[in-house]
Amino acid sequence: MRPTRIPTGYHMANRLPSDQDSESDSTMAARWSALAERRKAYYVELYKSGRWKHYFDEAEFLARMRDVLLATRTWNELAQREAPPALKRAS
Repeated sequence: MRPTRIPTGYHMANRLPSDQDSESDSTMAARWSALAERRKAYYVELYKSGRWKHYFDEAEFLARMRDVLLATRTWNELAQREAPPALKRAS
């Protein structure tokens, strides 16, 4: 099988942002935020039930929980942001 070749001279950075990109970015951030919330709920349930002890030692579980909380906070912040003024539709 031959490796896929990326066309030269085209870079994602060369694209001009559009309103459609802004809408899809906010939609994507909202979807990732929802996924992060579900993951947080899963880890909280692991903790409450005590099942985490079957899979992790205490230090590892705490480290993972910190990562989950950080990811949730980050995605929630990204989902709440408005599009930059340059990307908003002209009124």
